[in-house]
Amino acid sequence: VGDFPYAFHKGIRNRTTLSSFVEQISEQGFCRIHRYYGANLSAVESITTLPSGDCELTLKNNKVLNLSRRYKDEFKAKLNEPGIHV
Repeated sequence: VGDFPYAFHKGIRNRTTLSSFVEQISEQGFCRIHRYYGANLSAVESITTLPSGDCELTLKNNKVLNLSRRYKDEFKAKLNEPGIHV
């Protein structure tokens, strides 16, 4: 997990699905946010809602990632867990 302090992309070299990978590291604060991405919740600086209903996450390293509507509810639930502050 140390190699992925902020976010990760489905192009990572791993012999598992992205969903399985997220499940394995979810205890470290990672969450699936898009078909192709996951993010460390503690690295999220801000959340901007777009007219489409999707959102953009700005990370503490200034990278901007899309939060798709498909993963939005799961993301919000994770944000409400103790120890997560955005």
